Amino acid sequence: MPRRLVRLALFLPALLLGACAGQLEESRFPTGSNVLATSSDFGITYAVDTDAGEVVIVPSEGDITRVAVGLEPTRIARAGERLFVSLRGERHVAVLDIEDGGVTLHSKIAVGAEPIGVVADEDGERVYVVASLAGEVHEIDAGTTEIVRSWTVRDEPRWLALHPSGRSLYVGSFLGGVISRIDLDEESAVQRRFLPEVTSVHLETFEPITLSARVTGDPAVSPNGKVLAIPGLYVDNVTPVSPPNLVSEDEGIDDDIPEDGGAGYGGGPLSRFNPTVVLFPLDPHGDFPVGDPVAIDLTASGPNFEVVRSYPSAVAFTPSGDSVLATMEGASAVVSIDVEEPGPSSGAMDALLGDVDGGEMMAEFAGPNLTFRRTRLWTAAPGPRGLVFTENERAQVYSFLGRELADIDVPRSNLQADSAVGSKDPVLVDPAPADREDEGVSEGMMDDELPINVDVSFPTVSRVLGEESLPADIAEGRRLFYAADDSHMAAAGSGVSCSTCHFDGRNDGLTWRFDSHTTLDDVVERQTPSLAGVVSMTAPVTWTDNVATVAEEVTITSEGRMGGSGIGVAGALKVASFIDWTREPDVPLAGSTSASVLRGRAIFEREDVGCSDCHSGAAYTDNESYDMYGIEGVRTRSLVGIAASAPYLHDGSAPTLEAVLISARDGEMGDTGSLNDQEMEDLANYLKSL
Repeated sequence: MPRRLVRLALFLPALLLGACAGQLEESRFPTGSNVLATSSDFGITYAVDTDAGEVVIVPSEGDITRVAVGLEPTRIARAGERLFVSLRGERHVAVLDIEDGGVTLHSKIAVGAEPIGVVADEDGERVYVVASLAGEVHEIDAGTTEIVRSWTVRDEPRWLALHPSGRSLYVGSFLGGVISRIDLDEESAVQRRFLPEVTSVHLETFEPITLSARVTGDPAVSPNGKVLAIPGLYVDNVTPVSPPNLVSEDEGIDDDIPEDGGAGYGGGPLSRFNPTVVLFPLDPHGDFPVGDPVAIDLTASGPNFEVVRSYPSAVAFTPSGDSVLATMEGASAVVSIDVEEPGPSSGAMDALLGDVDGGEMMAEFAGPNLTFRRTRLWTAAPGPRGLVFTENERAQVYSFLGRELADIDVPRSNLQADSAVGSKDPVLVDPAPADREDEGVSEGMMDDELPINVDVSFPTVSRVLGEESLPADIAEGRRLFYAADDSHMAAAGSGVSCSTCHFDGRNDGLTWRFDSHTTLDDVVERQTPSLAGVVSMTAPVTWTDNVATVAEEVTITSEGRMGGSGIGVAGALKVASFIDWTREPDVPLAGSTSASVLRGRAIFEREDVGCSDCHSGAAYTDNESYDMYGIEGVRTRSLVGIAASAPYLHDGSAPTLEAVLISARDGEMGDTGSLNDQEMEDLANYLKSL
């Protein structure tokens, strides 16, 4: 029987029982990949402890227990009475059986390089996993644990969401702001959609620009199947970044940097970094073309009306479907917005920027397609990365840096809030904001007409999930690396942290423009380099500057460009320790001895081609600088893990390694002019194996 008919036959009993096609039967069931899962009765929460290689079992009452699963457990999903855990560090999915409240390791399934997102259908029959660096999505039979079907998805796919109908699977890619839809019934080619275009203005000239869109975490589908929510970030990498401007002179840090030039990335109401949740209207089968998507800004105001920004690492709908919650990984916060029919902004930018020079022009370009709505804010431990609902208005939030699981109440309205668990009355940061007409807010205003985002902060009840397993300096360095809310690391309200651009300690796939001195005419382009692996092995660092150590570059970036007040030498060394602790990417061809790879190695080492002249040694770099493509002193980059750091060259002008090799035909960087197509393919495969 054809698979489509089999799936229809399985689906008919649900129809006969009164289940509505296209929506969840249990509205708390997670539709997106997640770092958390729950038992079928929602009395137990399961969390991945990536550092310890374990799944943490947290009952609502009783002791916390653990089970070892493998290297780098990253996401978890429950299918029936089984748990499926992606093991990013070992190319497998771990399968665990749930028996009498306990959990035991059943088996492991090989799925490809660096699996991340995993999601299950509500019936517990099918599980989907994405192997990010392999570029593959697999469908797994939850009963037999066999891979049933596979699809190829481009642009480093990482995150998944499954439509309640079981007919559409959504894949969020790390590069390019791409969402792919896989039709699970029709066996059709993968349908690609981009996050909607958002325009802004050049922060210095006020000329219109298009922001670069990125998907930044786990998506979700509403319980009724009508809306897909994508966590995203819209970035202005067009306005040149000012030169570093260090405000302190710590011993051991070379301050050979211009003293004027501002705070680099900056902050304020219109930021370079705009966290969003993008809402895609869906048809009953989960297809896209129902209406235009809308990008809603998640910028919130904190307890003292400071601007709270970061990037959303995951989203989830309330069981009622009225609201979407987003974990703000670098801001130690959870933000929620009400779900409304997608529509244009109501002019919030005019109110935000009315007193700013060029405000009207800025609002004209920025307002129409970036929507502002009232937000509600909850504080969390550092590194909130996922959440699930255990009751209709209660969520659990997991903070991977703080190793904490917190309960929060999620009322529909901030003025009709119930008391939080284990606490007294909720704390209203801005009591009855709708009555404060002196702030320009009237009771009749719609949410997206508010001149500022209004929030309410609730107490939480938390459980610490064990002791820190990393050395203290590395753990603290990692916290600083992710922190957008630590004034020592970044200017208040800028929303930037090291991890914003160096996502997971790697890169963001973007090219940035920098003022190399102090004039707008002297602009250079540099793509974000990956920080994976022991970066100190290839010091001095950065593309062209002679920065002696990673710690020195941490100071230059955090204090000089991100606008932090300074973390001192000790803090910079801790961040550098974390950077050097991160591992190299597990590229798909790593260690391959295929005929093509071996031929490519021979070509790489040929004297007439010249690759190995500069790319030599254990890290495949001589650490020297060369003048090329009109740029002075471009440093030779390491080739280790190069397959996972697109785009390429100092200015990001080569989207693929194949494009790099084509550019080398002119002899500017090696000489591939004599190679035929097969030799070029072999050489590219060798590079992908490093």
